[in-house]
Amino acid sequence: MQYPLTPGKWREASVTGPESFIGAALKAGWDPGPVPVATVFTYDPTLTAHLRSQPDRFSDAPNLAGNGASFATGPTRAPIWVSCTGVGPAACTMELENLRFLGCRRFVSIGIAGSLDPALRVGDLVLLTSALRDDGLSQHYLEPARYSSPSASLTDRLRSALNAAGETFVEGSTWTSPTPNRSTAREIADYRAEGILTVEMEAAALFAVGEALDVEVASAVVVSDEVAPDGMHSDYMRSIPRLFALLETVLRMLAAAPQ
Repeated sequence: MQYPLTPGKWREASVTGPESFIGAALKAGWDPGPVPVATVFTYDPTLTAHLRSQPDRFSDAPNLAGNGASFATGPTRAPIWVSCTGVGPAACTMELENLRFLGCRRFVSIGIAGSLDPALRVGDLVLLTSALRDDGLSQHYLEPARYSSPSASLTDRLRSALNAAGETFVEGSTWTSPTPNRSTAREIADYRAEGILTVEMEAAALFAVGEALDVEVASAVVVSDEVAPDGMHSDYMRSIPRLFALLETVLRMLAAAPQ
């Protein structure tokens, strides 16, 4: 059975979109406030709590894709939003589409990931340069291909920002899968052999939607689990300080970018 079920779907226009919901809300008088100049996607509840603990720096912003939380930081008239969506590709890509409709054109995704490369350890930082499309969503937006790619220019800026911050990191591919509880030994061995470094749940979809909609998307992840064909070693809490530091680097980068 092919996927999506309708051949060539990615070529065809959609009959629905952000205008159906966000556009109708705007016409009805809803005011989202100043449009963010950039948005950071995050998925970790500890990071969400970290933002909530700093109300002098991070104020509430509209969340446009469900029951997640969003925060605004920076200048009132040109804020950066941090969108704390649920894990997986659906919520963050819907949020991306809605924010693009409002006028946002730059997105950075940060989160935790499992390592496939045996050289990677919990707490290591990985700049993503491509994503294996096992996500189930990117196929609705782009023609069939094995990988999707981030924005080259925004990835270059993120690389430079990490270097300027003195961060040590590696860069390479990730395997995006929406089913973390269905990773098999065969898949892990095959993708290790292919040179894929990590496994996570969002990058391939965000890269594909970003390309399809002509906006910039980049991503970096922190290793929280070491995944092998015979099982997984997890030390989640050791990854959190590095995730917080990554957020700060990304926010500085976005604040310094020309608007």
